[in-house]
Amino acid sequence: MSEINKKEKLSTEEVIKHISNDKMTPLNKLGRSYVAIRKLVDFTQVLEKNEKDYKDEMNIKICEDTDLHPSDILSHYIILEAFNFYDTLKYLKKSNTSLPNIPSYFDKLAKVRNKVVAHKDTGDEFPLARDVLRVLKELSDEASIRKIVGDINQTFISVSKTLNN
Repeated sequence: MSEINKKEKLSTEEVIKHISNDKMTPLNKLGRSYVAIRKLVDFTQVLEKNEKDYKDEMNIKICEDTDLHPSDILSHYIILEAFNFYDTLKYLKKSNTSLPNIPSYFDKLAKVRNKVVAHKDTGDEFPLARDVLRVLKELSDEASIRKIVGDINQTFISVSKTLNN
């Protein structure tokens, strides 16, 4: 841990050495999902602010011709990490019932994870675009990405306080 507190910038090798010694406890796993979500949100915001720097013709056309944004795909990975976060919290709650509750939209996160992001090509058929859109709409009707991220921020703070006391 002392290496991580240095003032100078750590090399990739130093970071890998530090994190490779971490025990993958449920709290660490929860923290890694939390950090991944924060990075994805940050990347999304950077991409949205820098449309003029896009090089790929398809991304340029998306921005010119629609109200969609190439960074929208990152929301699928935010949902994937949100599922991982709450799945880990569900495990932690088995031994500590004072932890925050799993949100009502957890099953919808699971559905998006299983049908859109992580396992979209399993089975005999690929899902049709309308099936993917239906699953995403079911989640967005209950919880926007902004709400999911806000809930996770609050939950992580609460879990950290509870488990570190």
